Amino acid sequence: MDMEINGHEWWGWNGKTVWFDLQTPRSQDFWIAGVDMATGKETRYHLERDWWGVHFNSSRDDMLFASDGGDPSQVAYAADGMWINLLRVQPNETVTREKLVNMSRHNYVTGRGGVEPNVHITPDRKWIVFTGQFAEGPRHVYAVEIGKANASTKRARQSNRARNHGSSSSRYSSP
Repeated sequence: MDMEINGHEWWGWNGKTVWFDLQTPRSQDFWIAGVDMATGKETRYHLERDWWGVHFNSSRDDMLFASDGGDPSQVAYAADGMWINLLRVQPNETVTREKLVNMSRHNYVTGRGGVEPNVHITPDRKWIVFTGQFAEGPRHVYAVEIGKANASTKRARQSNRARNHGSSSSRYSSP
């Protein structure tokens, strides 16, 4: 359930930590912030401007977050923010970004007939499900498989690495 408390949009609660979009100050510096309800411990993961999203979602173990991006007119004013993003928590308590779906043809602005993607990570951590409207007409529900996106990215990186090192191994061919 999304709700606003003290000017912050609280968007997730897994029974232990409440996660919310924190901007310090608004439209300048971006964070995924959380408060452990049992201990009061606060956690913050810094986000680059282009990683911000209209909505976020977390996996049940709080190790994956999804962001649905936003167009340049929204609060982050991001130049390259129109992506479904996977954000992975790293051992050094930072997050990394993986661009999963290019949303540049999606209409984000609800006041002008658009729809907010509202990303959700499935309980098995295999899919990100979201709503999209890429042309005039109805919106649809889409899903991107996290593992497939990771495997394709890894194969492409390996292929580039092999080409850059003069290898002719077909084992590293990109999809």
